[in-house]
Amino acid sequence: MALVNRAVPLGGYMSHEMLFIATITFLGCLTPPSIAQESRWGSPDDPTVKFIIAIEAKWASSSCSPQPELKAVIADDFQGTATDGHRYDKAEAIATDPRVLARDCQLGEVKVRFFGDSIAIAYGAENRIRKAKDGKEARRCQVWTDTWLKRNGQWQIVAAQDTVIPCPQ
Repeated sequence: MALVNRAVPLGGYMSHEMLFIATITFLGCLTPPSIAQESRWGSPDDPTVKFIIAIEAKWASSSCSPQPELKAVIADDFQGTATDGHRYDKAEAIATDPRVLARDCQLGEVKVRFFGDSIAIAYGAENRIRKAKDGKEARRCQVWTDTWLKRNGQWQIVAAQDTVIPCPQ
C-alpha cells in the first residue's frame, strides 16, 4: 500500500508527517521512563564502605610493602593517571619495587559516594616518607579519586586519578 499525502479523514490514509508522529508516539510508549541516577554518601558502618576503605588502605600501604591482595580488586581493564600525568594499567598498579620502598605509609580520610547499586567513587588522601634520588627523605602527600564498579557481584577499582599536594605542616 502506498502512502499518499492526505489527511486521515479525506481518504483513510495518513500523511507522512502524521505517520511519523504516530510511530514516535507508539515507540515512546514502549520505552521505560528515564530515571536520574540516584547518588548518596556511604555511611562509615556500611559493609561495602568498610570493604572499600580497607582496600584503599592496602593500596596506600603498597608503597611500603607488597600487597598481593590488590590483584583481585584492581580490574583487568583498569586505567589510572599518575601524579606525573602518565597513564598506567593494572600491572603497574599492583607492582611493588623493593628497591624504592617508602616508609610510614598512612591512609588519610576516605569518603565513598555511591551512584546506584554498582558504581562508587572513593575520595581520599594518603602520605608516606620516601627517599629522593639524592638520598634525602621527604614526606609525600597526595589526594586521589578511585572509581569502583561492581561486576558479577564483586567490587573492583576500574580507574584512579592521583594528585600530589603540599603536606600539611
